[in-house]
Parts: sequence; structure tokens; C-alpha cells
Amino acid sequence: MPLGPKVAADDALARACTVLAHAEDGNLDEGLRDDLLRAAVTMGIAALDTYLHIAVLKSLKPQKLNPALAALQVRLDVLRNMVYEFRGQSNSRPWGSIKKMLHEQLLLKKTFQSYEDVALALKMCGVTDGWSKVAEELGVEKRGSSLFGVDEGR
Repeated sequence: MPLGPKVAADDALARACTVLAHAEDGNLDEGLRDDLLRAAVTMGIAALDTYLHIAVLKSLKPQKLNPALAALQVRLDVLRNMVYEFRGQSNSRPWGSIKKMLHEQLLLKKTFQSYEDVALALKMCGVTDGWSKVAEELGVEKRGSSLFGVDEGR
């Protein structure tokens, strides 16, 4: 059975919470505690990235291609190979090849870890103004291009 985006993200997030719980042990050296805290944050971001990659792939529908997905750039040699693959085949499944190509492109070349990239992934899933919706759900104010007023790089 394929792993759903929520299950994959929940698993990664559960591991991050376990690391975070160990970091809160009062008997740890401060350097080790800081390392564990950084690891927990990294694992949480990886959980979000995992969820978004799978969610974007699952949101791809041939009958309704949203503008953010439609704007993805595709290499000409990849398209040429797809044309040759389907030429003269009555039982071809081009949409499967398109999904495979998108999966490879997203997996190998794109992360959804920055504020802007998460916003793009949400758009690819058909969610408009995603960060405003996240802020509203969390009960915080969205300020400019960040949540909580935290500057990029902090």
C-alpha cells in the first residue's frame, strides 16, 4: 500500500518530537542539547517537505491542471522522449509518464523548505494564499513574507 503524505509526514514529525523530548532532558550538556534542538527542527522541516512533495504529486489531475503546476519548466529532451515512447502505441498511458517526470523533477531538483517554496507547493496543490490560511489556523499574524515576524536566516 502506498504511503500517503500525511502518514509520511506524521512519521517524520513523530521522530522529531522524540528528539525534542530528549533535548529537554535537564542532564544534557548544553552543546548536545542545542544539537538535538537543531536536529528536531531539521526533522520537522523534512516532515513538511515530505508531505508537500507527495501532496503535489497526488494533486496532479489531467482534467484540471492548476496554474502553478502548469508553469513548471520541462526539458525539451524529456518531451521528445515521451513523444517517441507513445508514437504508434494505442495502449500508451501518457499521463503516467507525466506524473513520473514530475516526480523525478520535484524529487531531484526542488525542495519545499523555505517560506517561498512552501507557498509554491501549496499553490501547486490548489491552495491559494496558503500562508495566510496557516497563520489564521495558528492564530498568529502573517507579517509580510513571514509568520511570527521572524526574518529569513534566523
